[in-house]
Amino acid sequence: MRTQKINSFLKNFHVMILIFLIFGCQSAIQYYDSEPACKVFFELTEGVLKDEMPINEIKIKIRELEITSMKSSDEILVTSSRFIRAAEEAVANYYDYPTFMPLAYDDTYEHMEIHVESYLALKELTEACEKEGFPSKTKEIIKSETEVKNSESVNQENILRENSKIPSIDSANNELMKFLKSKTWGFFGGTCDQWVNMDYDFKKQKSYFINESNDWKIVWDLKPDKFLGPKTLIYYINAETGSVSGDTNNKQNSPISEGCDKW
Repeated sequence: MRTQKINSFLKNFHVMILIFLIFGCQSAIQYYDSEPACKVFFELTEGVLKDEMPINEIKIKIRELEITSMKSSDEILVTSSRFIRAAEEAVANYYDYPTFMPLAYDDTYEHMEIHVESYLALKELTEACEKEGFPSKTKEIIKSETEVKNSESVNQENILRENSKIPSIDSANNELMKFLKSKTWGFFGGTCDQWVNMDYDFKKQKSYFINESNDWKIVWDLKPDKFLGPKTLIYYINAETGSVSGDTNNKQNSPISEGCDKW
């Protein structure tokens, strides 16, 4: 009799364990829903691409995307994280209105690297949402924007090639070096281009074309291991004439420059 009770208890115990495992495992399964994140993402990108969403609302939407993506699939979570970082950079660096598109260099060349990253992240997250069954509402906008910007870029390059003596950043910097080479550095036969190359790094990503004045803005930053002289040297090279003029902030009469920072 006692043996029967023990066997019955063990049988019931095993049944209870089985029930616990079945329902316990089911409750442990993680469910996700990517639709809210994709919906916020499409609202954000559509508003920005149409230039219709106020800046403050853009920032709010970015935060909403960050929150909703936490309950999304792993792929949406990862791709949205990249887009969020890029979008925050784009919103922090713009002229008239933020963009997630790689604009023509004559418009926002200074920020193009940021724009390219936001555009790539946008495409990646769009594809991730589409894979999960949420079609993009912004594809046609992206396509038309890209076509327009590519056309603008080509047109600007053609204008520079046809009408300008200095058609590119590199040629502008070369013209600057020629100019500085003609200027004396100290009393020992050195030239100002030697001083600049020795103490400064050419910052191509910070240099860009200025439509209003038809000048190339060329930027050189003081090297990390240097501490004498202006922290940044800025020069303007006219695209048509090749004439060079230095920014007024260059002129600090630094002993190390021995007169070269007056240009």
